[in-house]
Amino acid sequence: MMLSEETSAVRPQKQTRFNGAKLVWMLKGSPLTVTGAVIIVLMLLMMIFSPWLATHDPNAIDLTARLLPPSAAHWFGTDEVGRDL
Repeated sequence: MMLSEETSAVRPQKQTRFNGAKLVWMLKGSPLTVTGAVIIVLMLLMMIFSPWLATHDPNAIDLTARLLPPSAAHWFGTDEVGRDL
């Protein structure tokens, strides 16, 4: 008794190209998706540029500047040991 196995022909997958116009068209219909994407991009940019945005040491103690009100140097004032808030 002979067994015969059928093999199906493997079709090559169709190559898809990036279509920017289709992406823009899809995003136009969903403002919530665009809002989420903008928030994520802004957070990524803040992570990348954080060393240049916050140049001071957050744990630096300056007892001469304790409990100062908001000013140009300390936008939200200082705490009990002079740390910037």
